[in-house]
Order: sequence, then C-alpha cells, then structure tokens
Amino acid sequence: MAKKNPIAAAAKKMAAAPVSNNTVEAEAAVKAEAKKKPAANAKKTANWFMGEVLRLTKDKAMDPEQVSFSPKHLADLLVMVEKSEVSPQNAKKVFEKVFEEDIDPVAYIEEHGLKIVEDTGLLEEIINRILDANPGPLSELLGGKDKVMGFFVGQIMKEMKGKANPASVRETLMKEVEKRK
Repeated sequence: MAKKNPIAAAAKKMAAAPVSNNTVEAEAAVKAEAKKKPAANAKKTANWFMGEVLRLTKDKAMDPEQVSFSPKHLADLLVMVEKSEVSPQNAKKVFEKVFEEDIDPVAYIEEHGLKIVEDTGLLEEIINRILDANPGPLSELLGGKDKVMGFFVGQIMKEMKGKANPASVRETLMKEVEKRK
C-alpha cells in the first residue's frame, strides 16, 4: 500500500471542508513536521501551507491528491527562513521548485547561491556605492526625509540580488548615513 502524503491529505480535506475549518485543517497537517524542527514555527508553517501550497495548487490547476512534496522539505525551508539563512522572497521561489519537483531546498539554495550574505565589508561597499550614486535622495535622507530610506534599502537589496538580511541592510545603512552627517 502506498504511503499517504500528509500534505495531499490535508489539501484534499481543505478543498472539501467549509471555509471556517481551513486554518484548523492546514495547521493539523503541518504542525507535526514543524515540531520536529526546533526553529520551525508551527503557525508560520501553517501560514505557508495556507498561502503558498494552496496558491500553487490553484495556479497549476492541480487536484489536491496531486500534491506530492515532502513535508520535511517545507519544514527545512522554513527553518532556513526562520534562521535568516534565506530571504522570504527567495524562499517562495525555492518553494515553487519544492512544490513542482520535491527537491531538497537546502541543497537547492546552496547550489544556486540564494543563501543570505552576511559579509559586512561587501555590504558597506555596496551601500557606499549606492549612496554616492544617488546624491539627491541622499541629501533628502540627510535632511530628515525618512521615506527615502526605503528607496536605498530597495536599491541595496536589488544590488545584492535579495541575498542580504534586510535588518542588517537597514542597520548598516543608518551607520553609513550617520557618518555623512
């Protein structure tokens, strides 16, 4: 007898369940795997299930029985997000591959260079280059327009291809801006 996939079983239950039971069904399906991973938050896992699994099932016009990725792969990916080893945006891209091909997300992230970069020297270099290349927005930021901070964070994240920790970007950016005051 074939081993049942708990994700497929939960998706099937959710498709047939009344709307009010959807969250309960999803949490029951994924919490067991999340509990095995100390850094995996069961609520976040359930939110990913509700958001990403159901979105992809719908986008790909799949029947819930066709969902066949390993719950361990979802938990491994979410542990990496929780530990800030991969950005949530890149994690969603990786999850599409997990969903389609049931790949090991840890290996995929390593192979494709998607792990968050914590090289402060590189980050400072990029921040200074972007600040120097944008004197107008920099003068606005120095003048107290905090909304411009989002522009710079976006430019830095773009340059780093989403592989920088946004909190580290903000912190380092603030330090570099303070030096220029």
